[in-house]
Amino acid sequence: MRKLKNSELDRLSVEEFKETKKTPLIIVLDNIRSLNNIGSVFRTSDAFLIEKIYLCGITATPPHKDIHKTALGSTETVAWEYVENTIDLIEKLKSEDIIVASIEQAENATMLDEFQPESNQKYALVFGNEVKGVAQKVVSASDLILEIPQFGTKHSLNISVSCGVVVWDVFAKMKSLLVLFSFLALMVSCKANSDKYDLSNDDRFYLNSVIDSIFELDQSARHGFDKIDSLYGMEEGFMMKRTFEGKEKLGNEFENYNKKIDSIWDYLKIIDDSNTKEMLTIVRKYGFPNTERLGVYKANAYFIFVHSPRKYFDEIRTLMNREYGAGRVSDYEKGYIFWHLDGRKGMPPTSGKNGEAIWH
Repeated sequence: MRKLKNSELDRLSVEEFKETKKTPLIIVLDNIRSLNNIGSVFRTSDAFLIEKIYLCGITATPPHKDIHKTALGSTETVAWEYVENTIDLIEKLKSEDIIVASIEQAENATMLDEFQPESNQKYALVFGNEVKGVAQKVVSASDLILEIPQFGTKHSLNISVSCGVVVWDVFAKMKSLLVLFSFLALMVSCKANSDKYDLSNDDRFYLNSVIDSIFELDQSARHGFDKIDSLYGMEEGFMMKRTFEGKEKLGNEFENYNKKIDSIWDYLKIIDDSNTKEMLTIVRKYGFPNTERLGVYKANAYFIFVHSPRKYFDEIRTLMNREYGAGRVSDYEKGYIFWHLDGRKGMPPTSGKNGEAIWH
């Protein structure tokens, strides 16, 4: 493996950065003392296309050599503004329907790994003083508190490190939501004849990309269960029987374990709902995208429907009967989907015509 040269990193120019669509995130620095920390926050904000930084109270402002030392020019790319009173800023942001989240250890805080941002919603993340943290008045005025889970002896992170951890986590979750809700917009621009189900090469390329993305999102969300099991030293799949064995195996840790598992289920409800709606739209417009029509070894389209919420069952059943009659759904695919729609009674089909074994 070869390290890339700086010239190979496809960096944006300052002008291109300013014109690029930004992440709907604002950072608020509440009385930060260290100029190096301030510069580090600018650098992190540049990396993740943060919309704006607000520098409040005693927080120093550019230009300054000690800020520049860690910012490395990012004070020229990321928009910033100085506001003397943090509370005044918080009230202004909230009046603009921006959700304010303080990063702090507090009562009723939401653990960062359990937090799921809302779609089409802008957030302001407040980071506090190196010694005193976020001021209590600011904490009280915030819409929510986010806490970074920590498992060592200190339970304290440098503000620049905290910023990197939180911004990356929220950025990644927002990106996942954008993938979900951009599918429909992409489909509108995709040229297709709703009365004709033969797929062009462009249709195949588009549908394969979309379906693979939906399937990857579906699976990555479910892998969260294994990560929680691993975190608590349990074998994979333990969460499926936690109600019966959890308290005995985990003792006092069972409640925390259960909360984390339940947070994954809450996230999955959002994912399954969005994925199902997206797949229904695809089937109505293109017909069922089976293996043969997509020109791949196996298609994952049917698999999305076996995680669908109950409120879509009637619509899926009607569509699948239509597609089965038109020859675009195999016996195996229909059998597996209907096994889900019929309450998952008994064992589902174990393999399809092309060996699509998906039940382990």
